Amino acid sequence: MKKLPLAALASALLIQASFAQAPKVEIKPDETVQSLLTKQVGKRVEVHLKGGEKFDGKIESATGNSVHLSSLAGQEFFDAVIVLDQVSAVVVRVR
Repeated sequence: MKKLPLAALASALLIQASFAQAPKVEIKPDETVQSLLTKQVGKRVEVHLKGGEKFDGKIESATGNSVHLSSLAGQEFFDAVIVLDQVSAVVVRVR
């Protein structure tokens, strides 16, 4: 019986440690939108466009002038290809 609380405590500490080491977004002086998106491939992001639209999806790839998002929120059967010069902001979940 004493092993159960110890196991629960160990699990809680491991979970807390994994949250403490959550990836952060780091911007270097020569960072571009394309290089930032390339580092986030496979993760969900929210891309805001200059026209006010926003797309929430998983980054499949980011090339020199576009980003491919899949599994769009609310439009799971659709993908989007966004021209990078139209991007005004990228929102990345870090916790």
